[in-house]
Amino acid sequence: NYAQRWPTTKSIAKAYLACYQGDFVIKLLPLPQNKKTEATSVNVDHWGHELQQLDLHPMPTPLPIEEKSRVLIFAPHPDDETFSMGGAIFEMQSKQCKISIVLATKPQEEGRIEEFHAVLKEYGVHVIYYLDEKDGQYQNNDNSRLSIRQIIEKSRPKIIFTPSVLDGHRDHMLASLSILQVWSEMHCPSLLFFYEFWQPLPVTHFIDITEHKDRKIGIIKKYNIPEKHLNYQTICHSLQAFRRETTGKEAADKECFMFVDPRGVQDIINSCIRLRRIMR
Repeated sequence: NYAQRWPTTKSIAKAYLACYQGDFVIKLLPLPQNKKTEATSVNVDHWGHELQQLDLHPMPTPLPIEEKSRVLIFAPHPDDETFSMGGAIFEMQSKQCKISIVLATKPQEEGRIEEFHAVLKEYGVHVIYYLDEKDGQYQNNDNSRLSIRQIIEKSRPKIIFTPSVLDGHRDHMLASLSILQVWSEMHCPSLLFFYEFWQPLPVTHFIDITEHKDRKIGIIKKYNIPEKHLNYQTICHSLQAFRRETTGKEAADKECFMFVDPRGVQDIINSCIRLRRIMR
């Protein structure tokens, strides 16, 4: 059972949904014990001045996808590519992009890989790479990083999409860490964007999926096995509604992404991991 293998997933999903359904997350997550700790003094004068120089409420901008671009998408598990950016895949296919997908872990449940292949066939994606890491136990090591490097060298993508280091699922975090390390060591040969699912991100760009909304809803339904454990359709719809209301009116429906600036990769990693530690 997936929920048993990853016991925090259900609580994260419930808390995530509660945010957008108007409930208090505090009802779903246990409060930390009220232990006395020595207070640490905080000086925010520098940050206060810097924040005052920022735009009041910056909105994400359209992510330009050129015709016939090479795109590489990392999916820690079957379904991550669809739940996070299924509409974007349809949009990129409409522009004749050459899309390759990397499946990082090997599914343990019978039938999941067949669902994955059926979904990719409907997208028209025929280039698939497999890292064959154990589901729930992704390892950021020399072997996984070497495989990622070889895939990037072979596919030569203009854009890479990955889960974020801030994601709620440990496999997603570790896979993202591997990709960022390899990408950085290769001197950042492609544009790289985090996609979001378990954790909303400080997004910088979006892809308009208005024309593909119904197709995304239809293809999500092809993943029947994950739906036995969590209501992923509701999660996807909730994230979609949240982004529709918080990222401007330039597009009715959109999938959002965070651009990873090559000049600040280490800062992004450090900040994301510190925040993720709060979740334990």
